Amino acid sequence: MHSLDIRSLSFIAMLSSVLLALGLQIVNRVIAKDSSLRLWAWGASANGAAFILLAARGMVPDLFSIVLANTLLVVGSTWLYLGNRKFCGLQPEFPWYWMLTAATAMALHYFTYLTPSLAARIVVLSAATAIVLLACAATLLRPADPRDRTVRWFVATGFLATSLFLGARAVVTPFAASPGQDFMATPSPINTLSLVFGIALNLVLGIGLPLLISGRMQRRLVASEEHARTLYKKTPAIMHSINAEGRLVGVSDLWLSTFGYASDEVIGRKSSDFLTEASRRYAIEVVLPEFFRTGSCVDVPYQFVAKDGRILDVLLSAFGERDADNRIVRSLAVMTDVTARKLDQQRLENLLSEQKAILENDLVGIVRVRSRTIAWANPAFEKMLGYEAGELAGTPTRLNFPSEEAYIAFGAAAYPELAAGRIFRSQIEHVRKDRRHIWVDISGAILNNELQESLWGFVDITERKHLEQSIAQNEKRMDLALAGADLGMWDLDISSGSFTHNPRLITMLGYETGEPEVSIRTFTPLLYPDDAARVSAAFFAHLKGETQQFEAEYRLRHKDDHWVWILSRGKVVERDASGRAIRMTGTSLDISERKRTEAMLEAREARLATLIASMQDLVFVLDTGGTIMEYFQPAHPSRPPYKPREYLLGKTYGEILPADVVSLFDQAITGVIQDGQPRTFEYALAIESKQYISLATLSPLAGESKYPTGFLAVVRDITTERAAQQELDRVARSNKLLLESVGDGIYGVDRNYQATFLNASARAMLGFSEAEVIGKNQHSLFHHHRQDGSPYPADECPVRLTLEDGRVRREENEWFWRKDGTGFPVAVTVTPLVENDNRVGAVVIFQDVSERKANEAQIHELAFYDSLTHLPNRRLLLDRLGLALPASARRNSYGAILFLDLDDFKILNDTQGHECGDLLLVEVARRLMSCVRGEDTVARLGGDEFVVMLDDLSPDVRQATAQAAAIAEKIREALGADYSLQGHCHRCSSSIGVTLFKGADVSSGELLKRADVAMYQAKSAGRNTVRLFDANSLA
Repeated sequence: MHSLDIRSLSFIAMLSSVLLALGLQIVNRVIAKDSSLRLWAWGASANGAAFILLAARGMVPDLFSIVLANTLLVVGSTWLYLGNRKFCGLQPEFPWYWMLTAATAMALHYFTYLTPSLAARIVVLSAATAIVLLACAATLLRPADPRDRTVRWFVATGFLATSLFLGARAVVTPFAASPGQDFMATPSPINTLSLVFGIALNLVLGIGLPLLISGRMQRRLVASEEHARTLYKKTPAIMHSINAEGRLVGVSDLWLSTFGYASDEVIGRKSSDFLTEASRRYAIEVVLPEFFRTGSCVDVPYQFVAKDGRILDVLLSAFGERDADNRIVRSLAVMTDVTARKLDQQRLENLLSEQKAILENDLVGIVRVRSRTIAWANPAFEKMLGYEAGELAGTPTRLNFPSEEAYIAFGAAAYPELAAGRIFRSQIEHVRKDRRHIWVDISGAILNNELQESLWGFVDITERKHLEQSIAQNEKRMDLALAGADLGMWDLDISSGSFTHNPRLITMLGYETGEPEVSIRTFTPLLYPDDAARVSAAFFAHLKGETQQFEAEYRLRHKDDHWVWILSRGKVVERDASGRAIRMTGTSLDISERKRTEAMLEAREARLATLIASMQDLVFVLDTGGTIMEYFQPAHPSRPPYKPREYLLGKTYGEILPADVVSLFDQAITGVIQDGQPRTFEYALAIESKQYISLATLSPLAGESKYPTGFLAVVRDITTERAAQQELDRVARSNKLLLESVGDGIYGVDRNYQATFLNASARAMLGFSEAEVIGKNQHSLFHHHRQDGSPYPADECPVRLTLEDGRVRREENEWFWRKDGTGFPVAVTVTPLVENDNRVGAVVIFQDVSERKANEAQIHELAFYDSLTHLPNRRLLLDRLGLALPASARRNSYGAILFLDLDDFKILNDTQGHECGDLLLVEVARRLMSCVRGEDTVARLGGDEFVVMLDDLSPDVRQATAQAAAIAEKIREALGADYSLQGHCHRCSSSIGVTLFKGADVSSGELLKRADVAMYQAKSAGRNTVRLFDANSLA
């Protein structure tokens, strides 16, 4: 019975050890990767195995149940000791514990076989285990973090109590009667208590050790977050961080000082609370949807409200951090205070707003072409072809044609006309970015023959073309129907209500011949309810002889449950003696397509009417004799009191305008007839005793001949603008004081690119005096070289480009040179000066952006590069791969993805520590970079996984495969060489998976998946090898 009790206790001890080992392994794998947890789990496992062998005493040889079992108890205690040292961060020491273990094993063997003695075995085992457990307790009782002192004392007490008991057991055992070799045969309280202490120690360890690991993880996390917050707060930029709920979780000191708040006044509040109402709506409706889609935004204009009520204008750039479900959970934003700059530019921008509105209209695409390459396109043309802003600049015009033949034919027709100084007009097909075809009405004129520069206007007429095609198709169907091919023919017996008909009558409703039976009874339920009364009235009116024939348009329900428009015409062909109709024949035609076309025409006419009604200009159409044919007044309440439409229609302009104005119209019409070019002129007109000034533009209405069929006049009231000009003259006198007071550098140039003025801020930043700049070429004086020292061609200078095309330019990455030869980065805004429609110069505003550039570089490094190896991270890899896929199709060359994983890297981390593992990863990154070309990409995905993207390989798949395999083999050999890590020599191999790509048929994610599959095939093949992706492996 006692033997059974001891075996039961051994089984319980074994079960508690196994459960402890499993629990520690689960914590290690699921919660915290910690080498001390692994060592503790090994110790618990060894103790569990020992208790199993002890419980099997008598059933297995003594070598296992005595020598090996008791040795495992010492080994398990030693691993617990090593786990304690690893947890406490102690350096390696003289391995006395393994020597003690070996000595114990030899002693156990001696007292089991050579000189059998149960008492001696108990003394040896108890003493050795007590020593190791005492060392375990001493390790945990060392001075440490006071926050886990209680848990340390709790675990150390368990080790110490067990050690003291085993020590006492070693002392008492020689004096106790221990006959025989089997303590289970001679049970005693001290033997029983040894198992009880073992079970209790397992319980203490099962509670205490996970608590120690959890506490340390929490402290590390708090320390890491505190370090990040400190770094974030001290960054010299206006920065804030927002959580997934849109609340501020961190702001920099400069943010607080700029807006005048204290930290506790902003943390936890929504960032939108500090925006003006207009900026808040803009953020919600425009910025945030795009930000959640792309994960970033750049230079978004906002207005922030400071604590003292000031409104500050800022440009905000932000980057989002996504979770595993691709949702943005945190964002980091950097702002630039542009309040002063915006105030300085506001007056200049107001003066140019009218010209900008013309260039950025939504109706007419405007393109400047040089040597058959697009030099500039306005937003309307970019939108028309589905391109982003600026994306068309520099692209050949032939890319917009449906075929090479169409491009050649257009050039042959258009450019001789332009060379002769004539305007070329035509209707052609163009291809959008998404490869859809559209029809455009195109007109062009030459700007500069020597530069082969021309200007083109485009109007999208796709809808009109489609409508014309649709009408043509309907007319064709009508012709076929009239010929009997598509008409439903019917014959009605009026008295019985029965029909005889041809098959088309029911097939147009989707039915087969014979279904349903057609009669008045079956016809009525198919009729659209709102049409029933009208059809019935037309039908009975003809039966009564009130109309020559029956005719009605109505809707019938199709078999597929949609409505079909039908046009029916019929005539009574037989009446009885009393004149009552008894028979009627007719035809039915499916006019659904015509109805849809009519609806489209009505909608288009309504849109045109709405467009004209929304214009603020007076618009009228003249025939060639000067008679007003159409007349549209602006709906704007401030318009002049023009005569009503009914009064003017049918009159000539000579009848309603004074002689001086009539003379101006006569001259304009004569000029338009001569060269076909629009004419613009001003005139003054007194209306109801008030003088109004108008700007009229007269354009030809093209006809089939070379002469216009009429004229379109657009008249704009500019009375207010002329009054404003007087105010501008007054304001101009104060502009110099304004320019001298602003913080940004401002200077002006004339048409010859020579400086005309320079404000105080510009003089201070550049180091030049005003006399040294005025009259000099600004580009050769301080804009002559780029940042890298290479010459900056004058033709590429944004000031010259603005003077040439009149566009406002904002360049963020320019470089100016001071008088002392030092340079600095600037953001430049160039605005043309226009007088009487002529560009007479430009104004340049620039800011020193040295500090902002440094902040942006730091944010870019954090967002797109791995902080340990400084290699591109997954985000930057996917960006570059997304560019490489279409580029490989254009170049007709293959690329390759190499996915590599370091073999047995975890063992190095667990045995030598994470610091040693980090050193290995840095050296691996260096070796990878040395194995590839400058244009290739080496990225770290995380842990010990790296990806190499090889670009521009051979167009032949076999050669490209050989090239990729050679580079992979080169990498494998380089990574297999010895590493020197903290004075230790280490060898590390790698497994590499390779897959090729060409074109965008396979997504970036799928390519990485294929390379990953090939890498795991290399792992399965024994590691330290290279495998090419095999599509069959996905099965």
